[in-house]
Amino acid sequence: MKQNVKQLYPKWVNDNENEFSLMITDDIDSLFSATVLKKHTKSKVRYFYDFSNLYMNGNQDHEVIAVDCAMERDIKCWDNHVTLFASGDNANPNSANINNLLQVSRENYFHKYCMGTHLQVISYYDAMDFKQLSDEQKLILWAIDASYKGFYSKYDNDRQMHSWFVELLELEDLAEVLHRYTMDDVIEVMKKYKLDKKIYFNEEGYLHTEIELDKLQVQFPEFDLSLPNDHFTLRKELKSQTKKLDEGKMDYHKSNNLFSFALTGKNRVSYTSLK
Repeated sequence: MKQNVKQLYPKWVNDNENEFSLMITDDIDSLFSATVLKKHTKSKVRYFYDFSNLYMNGNQDHEVIAVDCAMERDIKCWDNHVTLFASGDNANPNSANINNLLQVSRENYFHKYCMGTHLQVISYYDAMDFKQLSDEQKLILWAIDASYKGFYSKYDNDRQMHSWFVELLELEDLAEVLHRYTMDDVIEVMKKYKLDKKIYFNEEGYLHTEIELDKLQVQFPEFDLSLPNDHFTLRKELKSQTKKLDEGKMDYHKSNNLFSFALTGKNRVSYTSLK
């Protein structure tokens, strides 16, 4: 990651002294990002958030870092969503989100970072030597969270923004593989490892997924890609909503009960609030 971008991140991302509890969400982008964070911070996955409920294992005393989720209430988080309505709006100061740091908002929505949180985390911590990765490993990283889409887009703006963020995050040695494979090739890798499947809380109180984590583990042996085998219990019930953005009502994010919030399109918001 370019140093001028890296220095914009909140200071807590370099905290190696305090222990944190990671809160993962329901997809491989969150889990892979958390896996990298476990190697670069004193942290452990202790929470699971499916955007309707918050689950935890045991009694936790450590501060939380939400992973791949746009948190409000000054909660620490790594994220890749757009959360601002306009340039100059105040973002969560503890959000490690390149879109917030570069003041990407609804006003310039199509200038957003549109790759996975995992690539942001890998880039920040310089967690991989991309030159040493196989083509299969590279394609997996691009398949996660459909991070490849901007490269193959029919729109000039999408391709330009993809290229720009590749440069900012210094992903050139990872992106070279996209020049040698088609979008269908990347999609086949996505299907092979079932990277589009969800993580969910089952009836016995454990996390489960159809993602081929065992196969991914073979590809990335230096990272522990297993789900926590702890028993989880319900901590909080949340109210989840997705709405078309009403120009006359731009105050969704001002509620004191807001838990997480993101613009999932230029004219659409998704958020959860405490009941």
